[in-house]
Amino acid sequence: IQQSRLKVKRLNQEMRITQSAVSFWKLLNLQPLNGVKDFRIMIVTMKGFRHYRDQCFDLVNNIIESYKSSHMGDIYKVEIPTDDSKTNELVLMENGVLEVDCIENCQNEKDFWAAVNNSLSSVAKQLQQSYLQQLDPDRSNLPILLLFISPFSSVSSLIEMTLATENF
Repeated sequence: IQQSRLKVKRLNQEMRITQSAVSFWKLLNLQPLNGVKDFRIMIVTMKGFRHYRDQCFDLVNNIIESYKSSHMGDIYKVEIPTDDSKTNELVLMENGVLEVDCIENCQNEKDFWAAVNNSLSSVAKQLQQSYLQQLDPDRSNLPILLLFISPFSSVSSLIEMTLATENF
């Protein structure tokens, strides 16, 4: 079976490379063929210890830096404008990481995904309001990449993750 090839750009010329050459992306100074793609990113995870949260922040920052240094485009952290009068305890969002506060209320996998859906619903409403108010017109229309860090790995959890993404 022949290895699939990717079309990329190097020195403004189109090239076809194998998947194994992707690991040399920076060294070869490759660029995406159809130009850069900007988007926003949000990691959804269970609220945990401070060290765990810091690792999530590091993950977001590493993804952003790697994408940018590979000349793929820019990634922006999803930011929610805060209004102290409308604070919602379910939504703990900072630096592109949405922490679902589920430690005390979640007895099982189903409870966790219900809490994720509630949090994502709140985030979606706040993002919609900021979009309508034109608070950040340059970034508000960029697509959002959702990454889930879940303590569950069952098939039902995968289905719940898909449903959460669809509902968002």
